[in-house]
Amino acid sequence: MNDDPLLHPLIETSWRRKLTEAEMRELEAWLAAHPEALVKWQSEAALNEALDALGVKPSQLRIALAWAAVPQVVVVAIWIIGTVLAGRFLYMDPDRAVASGAGWTVLTIAFTNLASAVCAIWWLVLSVFTVAEAQGGSAWRALGTMILAALILGVVALLAIVVVVALSHP
Repeated sequence: MNDDPLLHPLIETSWRRKLTEAEMRELEAWLAAHPEALVKWQSEAALNEALDALGVKPSQLRIALAWAAVPQVVVVAIWIIGTVLAGRFLYMDPDRAVASGAGWTVLTIAFTNLASAVCAIWWLVLSVFTVAEAQGGSAWRALGTMILAALILGVVALLAIVVVVALSHP
């Protein structure tokens, strides 16, 4: 059902624009033959309506978050270079690197950590401002949206952990 040749493209199309009459008829016929997919379609449609009410197009938000991920790619490259230069010391206690007497290793570790922190701040700023642009609102509104999303995900994760722990201890 996840790789369905009809439903998935129509869901993606609904992210960008309203479905045409012909597409709606095709979808309704397909949903009549596959009622198990009705909930998925309804949840996607409800999400699209909620985002439309906020003035956000899902495709704009996805593009915004994709561009905001560029610093994460830079971090991966930095850590690969740091691993080549510092070897296993990059992942160990920095005191061991100092004790080894390799000054360049300590500098590599310091640069890698500093560059990671800069990229994390860069990611946060890009995320906030690209979400603000996609929402057509202020950066504060975008930051609030991101904090609210993180809180919701955190609560869901915490509940999942509590359920797993409760079920594992009869």
